[in-house]
Amino acid sequence: MSSRSRSTELQSVFEDWVASRPGRGPRAGNGALADTSARLYRDMWAVFSQFLLSRPKRRSVDASGLTAVRSTDLRDFVDAAQPAPGTGQPWSARYAWRMLHLIDRVLRFQLLRCGLRPGPHTAAAELLRETSFRFANASHLDGEPRPLRAREAQRVQRSLEGELKASLALDPTGRQWKAVRDAAAAAVMLGAGLGPGDVQSLPLDGIRLGSRRRVASAWLRVPADGLSPEHEAPLAEWAVPLLKRWLVVRRRRGIDGPWAFPSTAKGSPLSRMSCHRCVVRVLDAAGVTGGVPFRLRHTCAVAWLKAGHDEETVGQWLGLVERKALRRYATLARRGQRAV
Repeated sequence: MSSRSRSTELQSVFEDWVASRPGRGPRAGNGALADTSARLYRDMWAVFSQFLLSRPKRRSVDASGLTAVRSTDLRDFVDAAQPAPGTGQPWSARYAWRMLHLIDRVLRFQLLRCGLRPGPHTAAAELLRETSFRFANASHLDGEPRPLRAREAQRVQRSLEGELKASLALDPTGRQWKAVRDAAAAAVMLGAGLGPGDVQSLPLDGIRLGSRRRVASAWLRVPADGLSPEHEAPLAEWAVPLLKRWLVVRRRRGIDGPWAFPSTAKGSPLSRMSCHRCVVRVLDAAGVTGGVPFRLRHTCAVAWLKAGHDEETVGQWLGLVERKALRRYATLARRGQRAV
């Protein structure tokens, strides 16, 4: 059987699983997966399928061999540490947990379809019992979101607008262009709810300016990252000039590359640590001590809910698949947590 045929069979197993309505929980309704969840899982399954097909011929697996997948095979798969779909980043423990959890669900489906009864400890379940994976998706590890207080958010916004005025007073040269980039990166986090990973992976062609469609004149399209599906978020009006200024400076400096916020003039992608540092610098300049970049995203999420946008819409803008994070934001909004 050709590699293409094996790939088609593996994909067919996944699509049959989706059609079996495997949705869980009180929000699953009739069991059909939400489109966003199905797309995310499809990308994840494609990564696993590619691994199976890339193995030596005698160990390569097609649909008929799925039931024979062993925990050692999955250990090899996880240890390979392939980048999560849509990113250049290695897997986090949480992403590995979700990948193994998906594989376990699809393999159980295939076992039942083949007339076999899956035991309590399937290949994926064996790994999921290990300490390194067992608690990786535990909600208590997330902690409660800590949005900025109203006065802190206002200080950050004023500080960013000050950066804009300063950059307009001179032509940024040398390393000065990075200050404009950092201000714009912080602005899209506070004004569009992007997380640090979103800032890293945001493509230049994912920025759409000048359209007053729906609720904003600027929209940002964030690619799927293995934990969140591709999603679009509106950018607050106050943040649009900061982003526009960065694009002008970038063009004048001749900065190349596909990323919206590159780390070098040659267009290299922004690393996780560099993204953290640039946003913390902005927070420090605004007098927000102990700054954590994710607080900007949390502040935006609560602000959207307080402004009257429904939870489903806000979840789509944030790229959230699981509702528990959104419920925490809604709780903060109901408490009267003030934000910009």
